[in-house]
Amino acid sequence: MKTKEELEHLKTNWESDPIWDIEMTEGFEEHKEELLKFRLEKEAAWKRDEERALLELAELFGAPGNLAMGRGLQRLMLRISSLENQLIMMRDRG
Repeated sequence: MKTKEELEHLKTNWESDPIWDIEMTEGFEEHKEELLKFRLEKEAAWKRDEERALLELAELFGAPGNLAMGRGLQRLMLRISSLENQLIMMRDRG
């Protein structure tokens, strides 16, 4: 059985890079239910945080409560940032 410290270390590592189903981690089979609950709670919290941020963005642009607009604005902002970075790279190449 893994120690509480090992379990917390696993959770911390997973939070920084959640690319696998933590409850399936080899060596932690005895903690599968706890880890599944942890993953589902974290994913739900991250989704709520993301939606809150998107709603704040939509409100900033005059569309309070419009989650779809928030998502669209976020995509546009990311695209603009990407284009700016490309321009900087082209300028620096000379």
